[in-house]
Amino acid sequence: MKKQSHRTAIFTGLAIILLLGIYIAVHQWILWLLQSFPNFSADAFTTPLNIALLTHLSKSIV
Repeated sequence: MKKQSHRTAIFTGLAIILLLGIYIAVHQWILWLLQSFPNFSADAFTTPLNIALLTHLSKSIV
């Protein structure tokens, strides 16, 4: 039982690190897009998720 707990903890820790890395990479990529293309705005996207994401990121830049 103890060995299984260690495996779960290691897997969970690695999954969190992986997801955090993906989040940071996507965040940096979107920041680069916003800085590279000044006319790039939420108007180019129609889904509420994309609009919410861009709104959130634009608030965190300022």
